[in-house]
Formats: sequence, C-alpha cells, structure tokens
Amino acid sequence: MAAASLALLTGCTGGAEPLPAGEAVGHYEDVAAGVSGALASSGREFSYLAPSESVTEDGGTCLYRAGQWESGQPFDGDLTERAAWDEYAEPVEEVLAEQGFSELGAVQRRGAMHYLLATDAHGARFELDEQGRFSIADARVDADPCTPETLGIG
Repeated sequence: MAAASLALLTGCTGGAEPLPAGEAVGHYEDVAAGVSGALASSGREFSYLAPSESVTEDGGTCLYRAGQWESGQPFDGDLTERAAWDEYAEPVEEVLAEQGFSELGAVQRRGAMHYLLATDAHGARFELDEQGRFSIADARVDADPCTPETLGIG
C-alpha cells in the first residue's frame, strides 16, 4: 500500500512512470468507458468531445491527453462540500481504483468551477467537474517520437 501511495505521489511531481505508447490510448479509453458506465445509474449518458485528444512534448516528456467527456447534466447539490459528491464519486472511485488511480480527493476549485481530482502512476489527471464532465490529461507516455501517429491517433 505504501509503495502504491508513493508511486501516486511521484506521479504528481513529475517522477511518473511512462506508459508504453502502444498501451496508452486503450488504457485511458477503458478508464473513460468504466467511468461513463459507473455514472449511468445517475441517469447520465456521456459523449466524447472531439477533438479533445492530443499528444504534446513538454521539456522532453511526452504527454497524452485522452480528452474530455460530457453528459450535458450538471451534478446536483452543494458541490463545494465533499459529502455532496459521494453519490457520484463512490462508483467512479471503484473504476479508478481498478485502473490504478488514487481516490478522488477533496473538492478543488478553478475559478467558479468545483471538481474532484485523482491521479495515476503515469501522471494522468482525472477530473470530474460539477457541470457533469470528466477529463483525463497529462499521462506520461514512452513515445519516440512524441507524435499522435506514434500513439496511433494521427
């Protein structure tokens, strides 16, 4: 358990273990499908926002953004408090744990938007926001060259 926690913490600080390029797209597609399925019980159907998938190089690190999905239905409740998220967060956390992510932490805020955040050992950031959207970004990938074609998305 401590090793897993350490791996997740290093993922947040840039020491993340890169995912092989041939595995990245499929892995995060599985995460997105699992999260979409977990939230279906709340009456939400998620669709992928195209084009939101990308590959970029940042200081010699290849980063994969799997993209963003939206349901068109904001979540209910006072989402400034973590307890209000439990109905949505609990089924999502089960999926994320199976896929190597940390638990969704405390409520975060960016401007007026509240969201929950989880990370994985590859540095990927999973965000679930109050507007009924989720995104997966910043996964480190072992890709040479760091191009969409190397990941099979170009």
